[in-house]
Amino acid sequence: MAKGLRIIGIDEAGRGSLIGPLVVAGVSATDVNELLRLGVRDSKLLSKKRREELFHMILSIPGVKVKAVIISPRLIDAYVRNRTSGGLNALEAKAMARIIDCLPGTLAVVDAASVNEAAFGADIISRSKKRIALISSHYADKNYAVVSAASIIAKVTRDKRIEMLQSLYGDFGSGYPSDPITREFIERMGRAAVFTSAVRASWKTLKRLQLQ
Repeated sequence: MAKGLRIIGIDEAGRGSLIGPLVVAGVSATDVNELLRLGVRDSKLLSKKRREELFHMILSIPGVKVKAVIISPRLIDAYVRNRTSGGLNALEAKAMARIIDCLPGTLAVVDAASVNEAAFGADIISRSKKRIALISSHYADKNYAVVSAASIIAKVTRDKRIEMLQSLYGDFGSGYPSDPITREFIERMGRAAVFTSAVRASWKTLKRLQLQ
């Protein structure tokens, strides 16, 4: 991509989590090479310590703009339960469009949440108030440095929210259903988990864990 072109990279963290928010983040930059020099990578490939280091480095780059949208479990539940809402994909597309409208840039690159990359990209464009070129691609967080940077912003922002929730509810692990600590937490809470604002009550995984 040409130097001087302002690009917006967008990614999310927490989509499949049972506990905690979904965070969608965008990074707007003109010098992608600077991000590469920092060593940005898909946040899932980095240690917690390295993610946090890069988080602050990204924010310190002159001219870089960042926007994060934090989506609560209750809003996620509302979209998942409403069959006419478009579900989680529509909610994520709406957040990405909001980020595009907030950040400067003539090209946006997003990590596609849907199996159909083109349809997901078209949905984002239809919700945005800005006329912008857009690339919607699977594995964009691995293939585009600006999306890797966004994945780091999203992940660290979500981790901070998880730490805050754990100070209220105790240790529930990562919040993902595959985590034994998370599963034990949900099983221990039983029906009370449904009424906890940190838990996504619409997740089928929640019902399965409570029935075990």
